[in-house]
Amino acid sequence: MRKNNVWKQALALVLSATLVLGNVSPVSAATGDAGTEEGAGNQEVVTSADALLLTADGEIVSSGDGYEEAGILFQKVGVDIVDAPNITPGEGNEPGDDGGHGKVFRFSNEGDDYTKTGEDYLTSVEGSLRKYDFSKGVTLSFDIYPEEQCTDWNYLFVIGMLGEVKNTVTGTIGFVSAFDSQKQKEDQIAAGVDEPGSWTAYFPGGNWIEANKGDLEWDYFKAGSLNLDQHIHKWYSMEYIYTQEGLTIAVNGLPVLSYRETNGYISDVLSQMNKGQLRLGKGVLTNLEGYVGLMDNFKVQPVAQHQHTYVSGDDGRRVDPTCTKPGYVRKGQCTGCGVIVEEIIDPLGHEYGELKAATDATCTKAGYDAHFVCERTGCGQWAVADETAEGGKREVQSDEIKTDKLGHDPEIAITKATTEKDGAIVETCKREGCTSDPKTTVIPKASDITLAGTEFTYTGKEIKPAVTVKDSEGATISADNYDVSYSNHVNVGTATVTIKFKGDNYEGTATRTFRINAAAVSANLALGKTSVTLYTGSAKKSETIKVTAIAGASQTVTWKSDNEKIAKVDSKGKITAVKAGTTNVRATANGITKVVKVTVKNPTITLKSGKKKFTKKTVNVKRKKKTTLTVSVNPSKSGFKLGKMTSKQKKIAKVTLSKKGKLVIQGKKKGSFKIKITSGKATKTLTIKVK
Repeated sequence: MRKNNVWKQALALVLSATLVLGNVSPVSAATGDAGTEEGAGNQEVVTSADALLLTADGEIVSSGDGYEEAGILFQKVGVDIVDAPNITPGEGNEPGDDGGHGKVFRFSNEGDDYTKTGEDYLTSVEGSLRKYDFSKGVTLSFDIYPEEQCTDWNYLFVIGMLGEVKNTVTGTIGFVSAFDSQKQKEDQIAAGVDEPGSWTAYFPGGNWIEANKGDLEWDYFKAGSLNLDQHIHKWYSMEYIYTQEGLTIAVNGLPVLSYRETNGYISDVLSQMNKGQLRLGKGVLTNLEGYVGLMDNFKVQPVAQHQHTYVSGDDGRRVDPTCTKPGYVRKGQCTGCGVIVEEIIDPLGHEYGELKAATDATCTKAGYDAHFVCERTGCGQWAVADETAEGGKREVQSDEIKTDKLGHDPEIAITKATTEKDGAIVETCKREGCTSDPKTTVIPKASDITLAGTEFTYTGKEIKPAVTVKDSEGATISADNYDVSYSNHVNVGTATVTIKFKGDNYEGTATRTFRINAAAVSANLALGKTSVTLYTGSAKKSETIKVTAIAGASQTVTWKSDNEKIAKVDSKGKITAVKAGTTNVRATANGITKVVKVTVKNPTITLKSGKKKFTKKTVNVKRKKKTTLTVSVNPSKSGFKLGKMTSKQKKIAKVTLSKKGKLVIQGKKKGSFKIKITSGKATKTLTIKVK
């Protein structure tokens, strides 16, 4: 294995994803008991310095589907085994054209693009870690050679368990990192966090990292602001030392970061690690972004039981405790396991002042029950007296002992605005003891009243221009605040608009005027019909033609028929049929003449014998017998009548015609004669023959 220059991005990505930890602080000094129940008395269980070393010099088996190293078979998915790159001596901080690595693993993602997801990892077969005892801790070390610039490399180089624990991230049974987020998320829920976050939120960052970055002059978690060109295409050695006390990270042999275990996460998982499988590469989820580059010399080594010994004493690094959180003083680095050890400073506990008396809620301020407040700088925790609680005080949130403010009980007085003066709404709280000043809201006067127009042309109809009312600040006042009425707004002259204000905010009346001017007259004449059909009978014998439009100096229309023998017309446009034929009736006004075509028709007389049409000209009747025919005319209201008969004709036959058109012929003696049936100018002649 090699010790090379520090690459800060590699440290960030491996720290943020290799083995998931809680939000913990520097490691405390402790020792462990020898062995575990599983390892005790079992010579096959490795508890000391023996290590699993993985290089890329193993054998590819099963036609490339697997990889065997140190007697352990790996399932190979998307990981290539390639020659180490040629480098100029000195650039990798080691002589040699490949840095002395020979064959190496290559993790590339899909298409060598770190923004895409892939499946670049190695996973050992089930049970491959059972001979190792990780209960006291584990040291992970490896060399990396980044090939791409990336500010978000996550979830790499993981020891974990397959099928052993429910994965909090995915909610399914699957691969879980060595330091799982299950307990972290449970702690969040127990603490009342509304939306428990993913395990990535537990990594230290921001000011904590800035204050604990050690001898390296860069922020491990903020590589995006760096020139990454200087950090790629070089070999770096990474070392992670996990014990039940916490974690120490070293780059090229230099300890650069440590934080301690406070919640039991590491201890819980270390006790189960030998039941799991080893995965190198992607980590918890196979569809996440990952490392683009080379890796070699991955070593997994259990930490044996030992007493910590220090390389150096206190280096002065200190985090002060708070009321509820412990602090620490760095003591030094253990020569046995490499972990950096800190002495823990217990939390200070709250320092409550005098009991603050209960306060009643007012209109504008909430009230609170009697309570204590911690007076330590930066704390401010509240508590109430409680004999059952430790120290006689029980911590509370302010909302738990809060009485909501009452709010004002308003009394409102309104002075209405007019067109000349502003109005006002004055709101005063009626609640006893309220010292708030009255709230006054000005109602701006209705000072700007305009019409949609002030000059209009006479149309003979009502003219109502729209009204707009604005206040003195230019805001439009809603029409709900006034009624509008109009007078003298039809004929030529001056019309008046009256605006009467109403409602809660306005009062008074205002008027505006506009002019209606005479329209320029142009001659025009229009008739309701241009043609009409009349009949000589009683039905539709006449019709009056209406004048629908007339304009000009004269409003008088003169009427004339071209042929009064066909149709006549009077001065009011009434046309009367005279006889069948066609003619024109002319209407004239202001030099304009309009023509009405008149068609006069005679009614049509139809005879029927029963239901059949009777078209014969002679009606044969026997003596002392009757023959009946039906007479009808079209139009039906044209009327009909029977011509006058002589006494001689009456001796031959009796002929009658009822109003309903029943024609009855009763023979008396032999003979014949003619009768006429008329309707208007229409005549139907029949010969009556009695046999």
